[in-house]
Amino acid sequence: MLDDKLATVKRDLAKIDSKLTTTKQEIFIEMKNEFESVLDRLKREFTDTTDFLNEELKSTQSDLNTLKKKIKDIESDNSRLNAELQTIKKHQICNSYDAETQNVISQLQSDLNDKDQLALLNDLEINGVPEHRGESTVHIVQALAMKIGVTLEDRDVVSSERVGPWRADGAATDTRPRSRPLVVRLARRTLRDELLQSARARRGLDSGNMTLPQHNPQPVYVNERLTKMNRIILWKARQAKISADWTYVWTKEGRIYAKRTEGKDNLNDKDQLALLNDLEINGVPEHRGESTVHIVQALAMKIGVTLEDRDVVSSERVGPGALTDGAATDTRPRSRPLVVRLARRTLRDELLQSARARRGLDSGNMTLPQHNPNQST
Repeated sequence: MLDDKLATVKRDLAKIDSKLTTTKQEIFIEMKNEFESVLDRLKREFTDTTDFLNEELKSTQSDLNTLKKKIKDIESDNSRLNAELQTIKKHQICNSYDAETQNVISQLQSDLNDKDQLALLNDLEINGVPEHRGESTVHIVQALAMKIGVTLEDRDVVSSERVGPWRADGAATDTRPRSRPLVVRLARRTLRDELLQSARARRGLDSGNMTLPQHNPQPVYVNERLTKMNRIILWKARQAKISADWTYVWTKEGRIYAKRTEGKDNLNDKDQLALLNDLEINGVPEHRGESTVHIVQALAMKIGVTLEDRDVVSSERVGPGALTDGAATDTRPRSRPLVVRLARRTLRDELLQSARARRGLDSGNMTLPQHNPNQST
């Protein structure tokens, strides 16, 4: 009985096992089929994707090639346009050369001339001194300075020489039209100004009594040394003096000035700018051998402004009518104006304001030779 039941159970287990095996096989087959189906689908999708990407890549490559061609065409057009532009510019440059380029060249020449003239501010040019072989130009300069009341030591003369071509005869003679100019560079500008002012104040200056070899005394002229361009301008200005109705033409700090009969300065913009550091002082009595720098410093001290030597770039009397009698007198109508150029515009403004604030300013108590005090302006 028990054995029968066991046999029945075994048969049932065998059946179950057979069914499980069959089920496993069916599941495996079904999974295999499903996997293969999915794999085939993925392969198809992947193939479709790669085919699409290939098509897109081909399209992109085609667009890129088209773009490269367009870029080459643009570069070609750009090169052509640049060539045409350069041609146009060349034509424009050629057409505007006489105007714009010439203006630039003229400005550069003017700037260069100004710099060259600045280098000559310590120089003087002496004309009319007879020339002799083996002469000492330093001795000539010292003798001339002593004659006009200025003491020069050897250390005050940086250099001195004759300029221009040497004459064929080798020595100056009384029949010779004129000797070569003598140019001298001094150690200080104040010394140059003192020499220049003393020479200008000495009318009828000649080469006599200068310990030179025997000769007929000749007129001697002491002037600022100018650049070649400024010498030409000065010569032309003197040539045009009558036709332009100018009272006189003069130089100052390497610049050429002209004054009309009615008293109006005929100056350009650059000259006007150069005058912004200048003052004109009227009413200070003029005396032979005066130191204009000392006069300016004394006047400044009187109105409460301290001026050192370095603050005064230049100072001189201007205008015709230099002294010939050795000293100004109380009967003289008025002395020549004294013009002074200061190193800084702020200093010039301070002096001007202090002078304007000082009512009744006169020339008294300024360590000047004895005189009746005049009102100074």
